[in-house]
Amino acid sequence: MKKVCVLDYGLGNVRSILNSLKKIKVEGFLYNENKKRDFDVLIIPGVGSFDTAMNIINKKYLKIIKKTKNEKKLIIGICLGLHIFFTTGYEGKKTKGLNFFEGSVKKIKSKKLPNIGWKLLKFKGNEFKKFSKDEFYFVHSYEVLPKNYRNIVATTDYYNKKIVSIIKKDNVVGIQFHPEKSRSQGLEILKKIIFES
Repeated sequence: MKKVCVLDYGLGNVRSILNSLKKIKVEGFLYNENKKRDFDVLIIPGVGSFDTAMNIINKKYLKIIKKTKNEKKLIIGICLGLHIFFTTGYEGKKTKGLNFFEGSVKKIKSKKLPNIGWKLLKFKGNEFKKFSKDEFYFVHSYEVLPKNYRNIVATTDYYNKKIVSIIKKDNVVGIQFHPEKSRSQGLEILKKIIFES
């Protein structure tokens, strides 16, 4: 059974993620500095601001994140967890991110924010083709702007913009929507990423 560690750094609904992992028959548990457990996958959730997240991570969790990446274990970032994978964020004050993906995180240029609700994804390639008619739940006001478009797996249309919705490079996968809030299709896409990425 896959063991999935969820980073509980105070900025994510970790209980929803743990419940989702249970439903897809994965052993999920929270990261604990004092009682370390082996795991196959690290999930970094997040709801909040880029600068706050990186401040917390730099103080307490940077070592475990970098160690996981260097060991080539799968790291999944959800929403804010995706954002901090980038070089620089502009939410709150300008802040350096983890730089797993070159690029920045900026406020979506739209009169209507946040981008909230159920949206279709447009996938590059056939890896996720079976999800092309499913809707997933979004709630965010900032978007990732990668320098390398080849890493993009899926986008979402928001008015006249294309929002990056899934991005992948080596053992790092970032998801803009909330799979844990996206009903059965959210569980299925999370399962596919965990078992096949």
